[in-house]
Amino acid sequence: MIDKKELRKDLAKVTILVLAIVLPVGYYFWGSLINRGTLMITAKVPFTVMIIINNKEQKIACDILPCKIVQKKGIKNMLIEKEGYNSKFISEMFLLWRTKEITVDLTLIPHVESAEDFPEESSSNFFYDIVNDENSKMQKLVNTQDPLKKGLIYFPNKILSPKIFGDKNAAIIIDEGKKSFTAYKVNLINGKKTLISDENLIGIENGKFSRDGKSFAFVKTTEPNIFVMDADNKITKLSAIADLERISWGFDGGLIMATRQEKTSVSKTGNYTDYVELLNEIPDGKYHFVIYHMDENSLTSIPAREEILGVPKNLVPLSNGASMYFQTGEANYRIILKE
Repeated sequence: MIDKKELRKDLAKVTILVLAIVLPVGYYFWGSLINRGTLMITAKVPFTVMIIINNKEQKIACDILPCKIVQKKGIKNMLIEKEGYNSKFISEMFLLWRTKEITVDLTLIPHVESAEDFPEESSSNFFYDIVNDENSKMQKLVNTQDPLKKGLIYFPNKILSPKIFGDKNAAIIIDEGKKSFTAYKVNLINGKKTLISDENLIGIENGKFSRDGKSFAFVKTTEPNIFVMDADNKITKLSAIADLERISWGFDGGLIMATRQEKTSVSKTGNYTDYVELLNEIPDGKYHFVIYHMDENSLTSIPAREEILGVPKNLVPLSNGASMYFQTGEANYRIILKE
């Protein structure tokens, strides 16, 4: 006769043994294989994904698209990295048994490299003058290359001794013949003129407008520094010291400058990388490039992959805004600004 007590004991022992085996295995499968979500990342290959979990880093190399990342469900912090590009931090939710697709745009870090050829410069000089208009009895701004002398903007108050800095879309007009300082910023697209009373415009030697005509970089006869007027006509004196032939506006509104000043790295969090401050100028020093960003009032360095030999000149931006060429008399170079 079967002893029921002994049978129950044996069944209990078997049950405990089975649970001791099944539960850890089940927990392992749940944690390692089942409790998972998938993230499919599209970016410019190759790139790496660094996943930060409990202060530990897990790095995954991505060589094909899309890059498949499988992790336990929940929010994961990740750093997308690619050599020569700015890294990007993202935070994404991994959903149980779900697949999510994302695209990450990495921005190229500007740099200087040698170039075999040098693009032809297209002549884009604009010359203006202030003349009397017989019909309106006022003065008008005209393009000297226009045989009809069409009035671009009119001035009811007489400008005695005009000094004009103009480009395709804008002009700065300073009256040096009056005791009180008078200057105008003219939008040649909509014909609007704005009176400017900032005396930082006194003593301008020359200047360059940005591509859209909203900003103006200039040098003065009295100081070596670069000055910048923004779209709201606010003027900022930069720490940068550069000749006008060694500065040029980028298509994104950044001002690219070649300088011989010492530079020091700055710890700053912003929209860019490699922030610097410019110090004293080294008269016989080698040139390096920086970008002034008006949106942050900051400077960032443009690293050179090869040594810049000689004095940079003839900065020529390409029409697509992706790069800018310059010469030194000894070699051709290009500044890669974007893809």
